[in-house]
Amino acid sequence: MVEDADQAGRSALVGRAVRLFEFLGRTQQLRTQPPRTTDAYRAVHWLGDLPGHPAVSTGEDPVLTIDRVARVEPPPPEGFGLDGWDDPAITPAPPQDPVLRDRYDVWLPAWLAWAERELADRDARARYGQLFASYVAATANPEELELVLGAGVLVWAPDGHPPVRRHLVTAPVTIDLDDTTGRLTVSRVDAAADVELDMLDPGRVPNPGHVNELREHAAALAGLGPDEVGELARRVVHTLDAGGEYRDLAAVPAPARHAVAVYAPAVILRRRSQQGLVEIFETIVEQLAGSGQVPAGLAPLVDPDHRPPRPAAGPVEGALVRVDEDDFLPLPVNDTQLRIVRQVDVAAQTLVQGPPGTGKTHTAAALLAHLLAQGKRVLVTAHTDRALREVRDKLPAAIRPLSVGVVGSSREDMSDLKVAVGRIAAAATEHDDAVADATVADCLAVIERLRLRRLELHRQLVTARADEVREHEHAGYRGTLASIARRLAEREPRHGWLRTHVHVRADAPPPLSGEEILEWRGLLGDQALADDELESSGRLVDLTTVAPPAGFAELVAAEAAAARADRLLDDHKAHQAFEALRAVDATARGGLRRRLRELADEAGDLARRPETWMDGALADVRTGRGRAWHARAGQLDTLTARATELADTLGPLRTVEVDGEPAPLVPLAQQLKAHLRDGSLRTGPDGLPRIGTLTPKPVKQAAALFASVRVDGLPPADGPAVAAFLVWAELTRVLAALDRTWPDGVTTPSGTVHERVQWHGTELDQLHRLLALSEALDAERHRLADAGLPRPDWTDLDAVRAYADLVDVAAAADAHAAATVPLRRIEATLAPVAAHADA
Repeated sequence: MVEDADQAGRSALVGRAVRLFEFLGRTQQLRTQPPRTTDAYRAVHWLGDLPGHPAVSTGEDPVLTIDRVARVEPPPPEGFGLDGWDDPAITPAPPQDPVLRDRYDVWLPAWLAWAERELADRDARARYGQLFASYVAATANPEELELVLGAGVLVWAPDGHPPVRRHLVTAPVTIDLDDTTGRLTVSRVDAAADVELDMLDPGRVPNPGHVNELREHAAALAGLGPDEVGELARRVVHTLDAGGEYRDLAAVPAPARHAVAVYAPAVILRRRSQQGLVEIFETIVEQLAGSGQVPAGLAPLVDPDHRPPRPAAGPVEGALVRVDEDDFLPLPVNDTQLRIVRQVDVAAQTLVQGPPGTGKTHTAAALLAHLLAQGKRVLVTAHTDRALREVRDKLPAAIRPLSVGVVGSSREDMSDLKVAVGRIAAAATEHDDAVADATVADCLAVIERLRLRRLELHRQLVTARADEVREHEHAGYRGTLASIARRLAEREPRHGWLRTHVHVRADAPPPLSGEEILEWRGLLGDQALADDELESSGRLVDLTTVAPPAGFAELVAAEAAAARADRLLDDHKAHQAFEALRAVDATARGGLRRRLRELADEAGDLARRPETWMDGALADVRTGRGRAWHARAGQLDTLTARATELADTLGPLRTVEVDGEPAPLVPLAQQLKAHLRDGSLRTGPDGLPRIGTLTPKPVKQAAALFASVRVDGLPPADGPAVAAFLVWAELTRVLAALDRTWPDGVTTPSGTVHERVQWHGTELDQLHRLLALSEALDAERHRLADAGLPRPDWTDLDAVRAYADLVDVAAAADAHAAATVPLRRIEATLAPVAAHADA
């Protein structure tokens, strides 16, 4: 009967424990709402949506590789302007000007090739950026976020249940960055795949035991290809819904009444799930039901009458240190807190109660330090995160990093957890018994030194107290030190004046002997000394503060010479810029003089140039109206560069002669060039092509070209000759534009196209020289304005040079002023003394 009662009690206890952990598991499920669709994830990279690009590749392992695609800049339009030419999705509209349209036609093929490549690269670059963002997030928050490869999307909207759209099969992956090439690689890690069904309510999983078999099958999969996932997903769907099916599709359909699974693999970044706690509780329930026993450590939670036995052995030595009958811990404790620590050492359970502010948190921290010193592991729980943080913050600094705190989910909390795990792992790996024993010995040695120091301080305290009550004799005084000090204070008004002459310690001998005191008193009463006191107090000049006679004479001579040099330049001081120029630093004045002279010389040199346009351009530049010439120079640069390029292509030995206007002949030459390519036509003795009934149309239409054009003295009957004429025609057109760009009145020379190109280049060089002068004048205007100096008249070069000479006038004035400074200083030294009658 007793055995039956014991068996019934154990069964009841086991049932109570099973219900407890079933309740905890169900509570955890209700607290953590798992995402039901992929929309709730941090990021989803669908492998089926990746662009077909050489930088993107997929496979079994690595799952995904994306290379960094650098952006190639578009070819810029040269010699004409366009809007939006850097957008590959929109072809820029051509300009209306015929000349610019020709340049546009030459530029457009290169731009179209760039646009086609950029449109393909843009999608790959965007996918790289998205995957890189997931890599950064996962690396920065490894405790909060996880990366998985998902396959087999379950799409289902059963009656009475929220729609589901999530992967059934997942496996952990990692993203690696090659910082040399920038390549991102997604690879499987050494972890088995799993079947996830937490997005379904428990009632929608009809056969949990069969689901466990499916999970074991998933864990044994070698890969997550379409065949492996398809077979597993089909079995899962058939288990969940009688009308469910697996479809071998890449696209994910909308949720419907019956369950549908499709392959649709994706790389997923999501928050780590708390489903592991639920599975732990389920495992505990299975173990309790299977063993029929409740572990001793669990019994107090389910049996209020359970009383665990007291430990047979005595307390283990920990952080408690005893010094001269006094107990110490790493944290200071009072008697009550010390009693709690000792109670925990000998009792299986200890209950501590107290109102807020009585030191319960401090007691817990002290107790943790003591238990850790005993080599124990301690679990601390509380209703709030704040309470756990307060306990951790009160721990001694040396052991605080060893606290594995699962508190909150912020980045700071996860960082603390990572540091703690790392410190514990490092301590376990690097532990050395000899080093640990040496550390303990060092700590004990420190304790012993502190104990001896404590004894010494106690002895000094007792001695000091004894000195306070013992009688002393000092300089005729007798009594305790306090009574002697009071009597000295009473005589302070009579003898305190001595401190103005000498500072003597109370226990030191007098600084003067009796004879010296009598001598001092006699001097104070000597009438002869008193009679001379008035005269001895007369004012004298300190000769160390003034120059000797020879030095003074040199200062006077230097001041006179500087004054003469200054007076010679008095006529120039009437210039309006003189006073302002004197306020400028001497070094800056030297630079100003050099620049003004260089500008005047350059302007004079340009004024003597023979170019007909130079006088007008120089006048505009010197009066600040040079902007129009800058714009003209830009056009001339573009046209001259083009003309030079065409002249080089034509070559110095080619001669092209045209009878009439070449413009109507250009289209005929272009058609003929396309027909001939690099070939030639059959010609007669006169060099003219033979034209008959069967002659191709482009050749017949070029009859006017053959009649009017001669290349090296012959009609253009082959491809190189036609090409030479086209280059010559374009060069002639560009030269005409160059002629029009110069101001009216400028006569351009006639001659060969090469001579005309050379003339334009020479004129352009002189124009650039003029524009350099314009920029230098503008810069000098800004410098003068910043220095507060007036501008010179740039049109009067003699006035500019006179402005530069003002620097020498200012230097002479400064030298005169500097020469007077030593004399003024001597005068200032003598003046206070000379002002008194007793000087």
